Amino acid sequence: MKKWLLGLMLMSCHALAGSLTIPYEFRFQSINGTPIATSNFSHKDRLALQKGPQIIALTYQDIIEDDITDSTEIITSKPFYLHFNHDGLSHYQLLAAGKLINVDPKKYALNPQVTLVKPGKEAIAFVVSNQAPQVSTSAQLKLGNDDLARQMLEYWWQQASPKTKQQFKNKYLQAK
Repeated sequence: MKKWLLGLMLMSCHALAGSLTIPYEFRFQSINGTPIATSNFSHKDRLALQKGPQIIALTYQDIIEDDITDSTEIITSKPFYLHFNHDGLSHYQLLAAGKLINVDPKKYALNPQVTLVKPGKEAIAFVVSNQAPQVSTSAQLKLGNDDLARQMLEYWWQQASPKTKQQFKNKYLQAK
């Protein structure tokens, strides 16, 4: 009975840790500077997350079949970096954004577009960069949290309509 309870507690703790799930066409490269072993023969589609800032390196990889020559080509994007803050409990899912992934995978590989959602398709704030971060330790990650917040604010500001920008200015800039 004690072993059964211990097993149940361990499983429930693991379930509460939070994770990121990716589609088959994407590959994990690293998490917070720690490389993740991958291969073409086994796909890792889920990654356990620790609470706090996350920097996850990913690549897009797909196999294109040419019906005329009956050959295949493997296309792989350059690594891109997903920056977000994990609350310690949530499970996230990475989704390919746009139709280009299905229409022209080669063009998609040049600049992969993604979204990050919680179950129920609730969008999560995140930033995507194409440059490897210079961060390698958890102490440096905590120091970089303000920079991540600034990058996320800049990203969402660029996505906002002129009306939304004005509402933001009225609410937050004049409230000083």
